[in-house]
Amino acid sequence: MKPPCGISARRAAAAVGFPIGEAGALVEHRGKWVYVDGVRVAHMKPRSRFGEVLTPGPVGRVPEGCYYVGTAHPDGFDSRYGEIGFACAKQIIGTGTPIL
Repeated sequence: MKPPCGISARRAAAAVGFPIGEAGALVEHRGKWVYVDGVRVAHMKPRSRFGEVLTPGPVGRVPEGCYYVGTAHPDGFDSRYGEIGFACAKQIIGTGTPIL
């Protein structure tokens, strides 16, 4: 299966997250930190742990029908980066269920 958005398979495999901000939430960048509704939720890195260049994600209000998704992992590949951006309803194809 080809990864979305032309990203590498390694990065696509790390793109697993959970909703942190829903429609209307305010996303801000303060230096390398990302805040959602005034709460610090992530740190942006200039490169992935594999050396790939990462671009900062979107800022402003989360659009209707979309979410800011994040992970707790410091190397998470989520909405903090432009390659993922906001996850909108048309892009969500299912949910995961933990098995362990």
